Amino acid sequence: MKYYTVVIPTTKNVVGISDIIIEDPLVSSVICENNSLEALPISGQYDSFVKSPTGVIEKITGNPSYRIDITSKIQQGNSWQLAIAIAHILHNNKLLSFSNEENLISNNNVSVIWASGTINTNLDVKGINYLDNKVKKSITFFRQCVQKNIIVKIIISHENKDYFHKILDSDQFLKDAILKKQIIFISVKNLKNFFEKNLKLSIHNIQNNSLNFFSKIRKYLKPIIFSFCFLFVILQAYNIWQVITPLAKLKAEENHRILLTNLSEYRQGKLSQRIGAYFFDYFQQIEANKLNNQVTLNFLPYSKESNLRKICMKKEMSFYIDCGLNVEATNVGNDKVFLWMLRYTDDQFLSDEKFKSVIVNPELINGMIQSKETISIDIKERKKPSVLFFVYGNKFDNKIRKWLLNLSKRKSLLNSTVKRIKTLGYGFSVKKINHVSIIKDVY
Repeated sequence: MKYYTVVIPTTKNVVGISDIIIEDPLVSSVICENNSLEALPISGQYDSFVKSPTGVIEKITGNPSYRIDITSKIQQGNSWQLAIAIAHILHNNKLLSFSNEENLISNNNVSVIWASGTINTNLDVKGINYLDNKVKKSITFFRQCVQKNIIVKIIISHENKDYFHKILDSDQFLKDAILKKQIIFISVKNLKNFFEKNLKLSIHNIQNNSLNFFSKIRKYLKPIIFSFCFLFVILQAYNIWQVITPLAKLKAEENHRILLTNLSEYRQGKLSQRIGAYFFDYFQQIEANKLNNQVTLNFLPYSKESNLRKICMKKEMSFYIDCGLNVEATNVGNDKVFLWMLRYTDDQFLSDEKFKSVIVNPELINGMIQSKETISIDIKERKKPSVLFFVYGNKFDNKIRKWLLNLSKRKSLLNSTVKRIKTLGYGFSVKKINHVSIIKDVY
């Protein structure tokens, strides 16, 4: 089996190829110098030269990513394309012998391919500039090869053929070596034709033999993953919709008991049920926030006694204990709103922050406030600790009144009542007035 060493001529020196490694298809191809950790500036051009659809190497070998090491730097230009392409094809067919930094010809039983040119997507070989400088910098290398009886094949584009013959006229050594067939000059129009005619290799066969399973499906991988993700999202959206729809129906039918039971189960259930419950709660919270913003509460202390009128003014969130108290509820929105208010008093309120005592003297009112209108509520017996529980809705619901009446009998229902009201999308506000008449938010 005949092996080849491929070298790349530049205007400074002759560069050898010291290694070619197939890399992960998901990373970019790079060119490095002698196994260093730093990619050379031409690595971006090399990656485009390798990877389909811009490049040609992947189309030939089936591999989309490589690391290639060379014996010295190539900083710019594209004339390395022809030599690199030949090296890849030979490497893929296990016919390439690598160079090393000290000696470009590490195996004397080889033929050397000296190639310079660019390649297009049809594998046509195009001409280059500075061919005379590259040949001049390679004369010493050619002499070493002739001394070792190593055949050198100079491969350039057919477009540079006449220019190369002019160079021969000025270099007797090169002319004699070609006459003695120690150096063989080949001008090439197409890389595929070169391999079939001169090296008896079919690029078509190389490509078919080297394609692996991944490279065959690689171009379909992204659409497959996208389709899978899309179908997964659609399926999950359908499952979530199947959860939310009956919940919304239960709310519309005001079947609150079953609605609250189902929500409690869904919050601990399967993924689609948990997500469905989350979205239901989220949209209910939006509705509740809208209602909370629609109603403003204004606490106004007052007195009918002339000597108290001047001091019956609210200072921050407190007022004088002997003053009366009106609560103005204003609907600042464009739609009517229904309001419920529960007031209860408890002499043990301050010593029992967890609301465990029995509540006495409940007071419950409800009504409708039209858009831009205000109602006034007179708070009686304000000297006793009191709790004001306001609920807002966009329609009348008799269950709200029932829940508030139950709360007035059993203070321990406060947290569960708040949870119910939030879950059903009602707005609410809970205020506390203590024994020194300080108004304070509870929730």
